[in-house]
This record gives sequence, C-alpha cells and structure tokens, in this order.
Amino acid sequence: MLGQIYSHKLLSALLAAGLALAVLAAGAPASTPSATGSGTGGTSSGAGAGLGSGAGSSSLDSGSVNFGNFMDLGSSGSAFGSGFGSTTGGTTTGANQPSTVGVKSMNIPGVLGVVPTMFRRNASALMLGALAANGKPATPTEPGEVRRLAETLAAADDSARKAAAQRLAELGDTAAGTLADLLRDPQTPRPLRAAAAEGLRAIGRPATPALLRVLADENPYVRATTAEVLGAIGDRTAVRSLTQSLGDREPAVRDKAAWALGLLGDPGVAPSLADLLRRDASLDVRMTAVTSLGRLSCRAAVEPLIEGLQGEPARLRASSARALGGMGEMLASGVRGEICRSKAGEALMIALKDKDLAVRAAAIDALGALKEQRAVDPLATFAADPQLSPSAVQAIGRIGTNHARRTLEKLVSLGPDDALGAAAREALAQMRQRP
Repeated sequence: MLGQIYSHKLLSALLAAGLALAVLAAGAPASTPSATGSGTGGTSSGAGAGLGSGAGSSSLDSGSVNFGNFMDLGSSGSAFGSGFGSTTGGTTTGANQPSTVGVKSMNIPGVLGVVPTMFRRNASALMLGALAANGKPATPTEPGEVRRLAETLAAADDSARKAAAQRLAELGDTAAGTLADLLRDPQTPRPLRAAAAEGLRAIGRPATPALLRVLADENPYVRATTAEVLGAIGDRTAVRSLTQSLGDREPAVRDKAAWALGLLGDPGVAPSLADLLRRDASLDVRMTAVTSLGRLSCRAAVEPLIEGLQGEPARLRASSARALGGMGEMLASGVRGEICRSKAGEALMIALKDKDLAVRAAAIDALGALKEQRAVDPLATFAADPQLSPSAVQAIGRIGTNHARRTLEKLVSLGPDDALGAAAREALAQMRQRP
C-alpha cells in the first residue's frame, strides 16, 4: 500500500509539470486571482503562486479550474492560483499578490523544489523557472521578461545581475533574438544596449545566429559591439562573417573584428590580419592586428610580425616584438618552427639597436622567451645600461645554455656586490631550479 502511495505521488508530480505547460500553451492568463478544484486530497499550504502539497489520499480526483479543465492532484494537494494561497483537498484560493520584485529563490515543497523567481512572475512563470532549473527547456514567461532581465543587467546590484545573467543563459536562443533586437533598436538607450550585449555574451554559443544577423546593422556601434561579443563567445562559425567585417568602413568595427578573430584563434585568418596590419589607415586597427596575429601563434603570423618590427610608430614595433616573444612554444616545435624562430630571432636582435627604449626592452624580453642562443652576447652588452640590464640578465638566464651560464657567472664576478651582480646571481639560481 505504501509503495502504491509513493507511485501515485510520483505520477502526480509528473502530471503537475506537464499540465502546467499545457495550460500555458492554451493561452492561460498571465495572472489569475483564484483557482478552485474538487477532490478528496490532503490539506497543505502553498506559497508564491498557490502551489501546495499535502499527504492526502493516493487517488487522483477529477476537478476543474477557472482557466481550464484538468486533473486536480489529490495525492499531492497541488493546484494553481496566483499569489499566496492555501490548498485543502485540492482547492486553492489566491490573494492575487505578485511575487517580490527582484530576484530570489522560493521553496515549493512536494513537487518543484527550489524555484527561481524574477520580477513580478506569476504561477506560470514559477513553474517554467522550476522546469528550467530541473534541466528542461525554458521559454520566456511573458514578452517583457527578457527586456526586464536586460534592465537588471544594466542597473541592478551584482547578485541580481548574476541571477539575471543565469536566467538568460537558461533561456538561450529563445532570449537571444529579443536581446539582439534591443541591441539594434535605435530607440534603445545606450546603457540598455550594452546590457543586451552582456546578456548575449551570457547566453553564449546559442546566441551566435542572432548576433550574426545584426553584424551588418547600419549602426557602427551595433556592428562593433556585435563583433566584440562574438569574439568573447568563441564560436568559430563566426569566423567568415568577422573576416568580412575587417573591410568595414568604420575603424571601430574593423578593430573589434580583428580583436575577435584573435580570440577565436583560427590560423586561417592570418593572411587577412596581415593585410590589415600592412594597409589599414588606422593605427589602432593595425595595433590590434599585431596583437591578434600573436594570439594565433601560427607560423603564418611570423613574417607579418617581423614586418611590424620595422614599421612605424615605435609602439607598433614594440607590440610586434612582444607578439613574437609570445609565440616561443610554437616556434620551438618542428623544422618549420625552427626556421621561423631563426628568422624571428634575427629580426629581434636587430631591434636591440632600435632608437626607442620601449622597442629595445620588448626585444630583450622576446629573445629570452624564444631562448635565442645567438642572443647571449648581444644581451650581455646591456650590462652597463641601468634601465635595461635587469631584463637583459633575466633574458640570458631564460636562454639557459652553458654559454648563458658562463656569461652570468662572469657578470657576478665583475660586480659581486652591486645590482648587476645580484641580478646575475638570481638568474643563475633560477637556471639551477629548472629541469
């Protein structure tokens, strides 16, 4: 008998979830003041949308509610109303009080567990939130919910922002279209547009199709923001569209598209980024192209970055040197990698003589990162340079060859008690710690 009761309770729980969705599909009102069913169920109290549960009989009683006929669940005492109500034998009355404005969790015993509620969500909204929390598809509970979630991202405190982002992630592509419309709508205030972009980022890959649809929007702000979000999401299906955006008439859009392509990491875009580095009229765009080529860390990026080492202005050369230094692991693998590393090393040793201090400093660090053995003696010439000697000594230590060790020992002997000697001793100690 006890097993039969438990079986009926489980069946009741499943029917409650299914019937709630059926009510919504039939076009239930957003808020219903009261609901009444008939049955011989137990007695219990429910909160927040009049969902209650009790330990009544194990039979299922047929009843009706004012927004449609369905099976009233006597075994669990569950019925649907709006606001706070009580349930007795399958009969629920509600006080028509909306849930608390804001974001919180409400515990609905018996069937649904902990259910997230947002803003003024009615019984239907509560049920949908519960189903989403239990791993089933979620849909917007009302047309304005996605917009209110975006408004929460724009203005609320951190805890509410986090809950709103989580809810948008649950909604997925269902919410992505609405957020994309908010982003491109010229009547949408700028803070809300930024919040819509943040919401799309929270949704992640399911938002990619909606974002691709607005990447060609007439507003350059929308195009640039969309490109940035696509890069943050990391979906490589956007590579082709973002590559086309490298030819956008607005520098800000080209800049964000180049940045995004670097984050996506597809080596196939290296030629397009190289062309941007060579020809774009905007220095900012060219600088971003350098950074993204370095992120790709592919052999096709080496030659363009070597060209960047010879370009103007000095900060472009310094950025190119840093990008080459970040490719050390890739350039250390295979015959082709060794060839590229050799070319990069030669270009960086030439950069050691650059007239700009920042370029020389970046070249020193890059040669150490590449472990360029030919650079030990050129680096040692900076021993007398108070600005660059510490980084030069560290670079020699990173190269780590026997010649590098002997060079450091010599530097220690030349000034055992000065800053140069101390830096050389530290570099030697680090060399000994490496495997």
